[in-house]
Amino acid sequence: MRKLACCARVLSRRRHDTVPAAWPRPLAILSFVAATLIAPPLAAQTMALARVPVDCEGKPSCGDDPKLRAVLKRHKAVMLAGTPLEANINLNRCDAMRADTPDWGPADAVAGGHAAIEQLKAEARLGVPTDGTLTVETTASSTKERHLARCSVTQIGEAFGPPRDCVTMAILTRDKDWVRGSEPPPPPEPGDEDFLMCPTAGHFRQGGAIQIDYDVKSPGPLLPMAKAIQRALETKLGLSVEMEQERNADYVSLVAASGMHNSKVLATGWREIMDFDVFLESDEDTQVVSVSGRSHLLVCRQAVSDMSSYHGLSDAQRAIYLRYLDTLVAESIATICPRFRRIDDKTLSCH
Repeated sequence: MRKLACCARVLSRRRHDTVPAAWPRPLAILSFVAATLIAPPLAAQTMALARVPVDCEGKPSCGDDPKLRAVLKRHKAVMLAGTPLEANINLNRCDAMRADTPDWGPADAVAGGHAAIEQLKAEARLGVPTDGTLTVETTASSTKERHLARCSVTQIGEAFGPPRDCVTMAILTRDKDWVRGSEPPPPPEPGDEDFLMCPTAGHFRQGGAIQIDYDVKSPGPLLPMAKAIQRALETKLGLSVEMEQERNADYVSLVAASGMHNSKVLATGWREIMDFDVFLESDEDTQVVSVSGRSHLLVCRQAVSDMSSYHGLSDAQRAIYLRYLDTLVAESIATICPRFRRIDDKTLSCH
C-alpha cells in the first residue's frame, strides 16, 4: 500500500509539472486539446527536409532564392500589367526567364499553380532526381515561410551528385502559397500541337557556344544596324567591341569580349567571362541582311581572379543566356527601324 501511494504521488507530481502553476485547470485542459487537435503549424504541414543553401556564394547550390517581399513586389507589377500567368517550375524550359526578374503569383491566381506546388512537395519528399533536377528546401525557410527550389544534378544510374544552380520555385506561407509563373505561350499552328519550338533564332553548338542567327529584310544601309548592335553590347553587356567594315560596306564584323566582371544576365553574385562576335552581311539582290553571332561564356559564383575557378554554363543558365542574347540582338535592330516586325523565330522585317 505504501508503494502504491508513493507511485500515485509521483504520477500526480509529474502530471502537474507539465502545466504552469499560474494556469487554471480548465485553461490547461483547453490548451492541451488545442495543441493536439488543431492543425499543426506550417513547418509540420510541409516536410522535414535537409535544407540547401541557395541565396549564398561559393557553393554549388547557390542560385536564386528571392525574399517574400521581392515576390510581392513582382506580383504587384504583374497585376498592374494585367499579365496572365501559368505555373512555370521547369528549370530547362526554352522560355526560361531571367533569374533576377521572374514572375510570381499566388497559387489560386496562376493557372496550374496548386498542381505545381503539390508536385514540388511530392518531389521534395521523394528526395531523388526527376529528369535531371532535384527539388529541395532552402535554408531561407522558417516557421513562417517555406522555400522549395529546383536544382540541377548529375546522375549516373541511381547515384547523383550535389545540387547545383538552384532556383526557388515556390514559397509557402500561412496565408498564401506563391509560385513562379510565366505568360502562357501562343497556341501552336495547326499540325504543330506536339512540336515545341523556342521563339528564338538561337541554338547551342556542340562545343557549348551559343549561336544567334537572323535574316533581316531591310533595304537600308548596313552600318546603322551594326552600330545599334554595338551600342547594346557595350551598354547592356559591358563588352569591349571592335568594329571592322569592308570598303563596299556589305560586310561588318563586331568582335566583343570582356574580362572577369559581374554578370548582367544572371542573378546578383555571379561573375562571368564572355565573348560575343557578331557578323552582318547584306545581299543587295534580296535586300536581306544576315546577322550571325556566336558567344562563349564561363561563369563563377565567387569574385576570384583565378580562371581555373570559372566553369561552363548549366542547362538552366544556357537557356537564360540564349534567350537574353537573342532578345538583345532583335531589340537593338528594332531601334533603327521605323517599322519593325518579327515574322518568325529567325526572320525580322525592318523598313
